[in-house]
Amino acid sequence: MARETPDIDPEEPWIKYFNNYEDIFAVYRAIDVYLMASRNEGLPYSVLEAISQNTPIVISDIQENRFAKSYSNSYYYPVEDDDACAEAIMKAMKTGFIETNSAEFLKKYGVDEWCHKILKVYDIVIGKK
Repeated sequence: MARETPDIDPEEPWIKYFNNYEDIFAVYRAIDVYLMASRNEGLPYSVLEAISQNTPIVISDIQENRFAKSYSNSYYYPVEDDDACAEAIMKAMKTGFIETNSAEFLKKYGVDEWCHKILKVYDIVIGKK
């Protein structure tokens, strides 16, 4: 599923803004690259959503994002390094959509696994185990 590198016309709006989009997964499938430029995060669910759709991701290299380094179409850059961010975006766009390890990745980090781990903690807290 290779995509061509876009020929961006600076006179045309090439960043699209969505308002209250019902099918967020359709958005992840439509975009060329998912970018997260965070300085701080909790658990970035949007990264997991993008990975679930095999979307190339470009994310800041902060502790909370490092779990995604094992995703085969991820690109990192140092926080507030605009040049490195631009370089990571270009690498991601050049690579495009490829066969990834998203299914394997989501088995480890997906919502089902996360819920299962939370239930285990609850079992311990209430004394079931």
